[in-house]
Amino acid sequence: MAEALGRYIEYENVYDFIEIKLEQLANMAWHNGRNDVSEMLDEVREAYMLGAIDIIFVHGWPYTVEKAEVDNLNDIQ
Repeated sequence: MAEALGRYIEYENVYDFIEIKLEQLANMAWHNGRNDVSEMLDEVREAYMLGAIDIIFVHGWPYTVEKAEVDNLNDIQ
């Protein structure tokens, strides 16, 4: 059986795209010499994994949102 990744470990076949994408963006920033952006993205990923924040993607870029806002995702443009 494959091991689940991310915040959804109760489902063995679910991979958390948000965690993976944040890690990819951090690595891309690091390789492009933007260590400050890379470190910030690592901190955001850690906060996301701890459940302190939620992340949505708008036009391919991550945005942090409060838990209450996630209930109304259809309202986010």
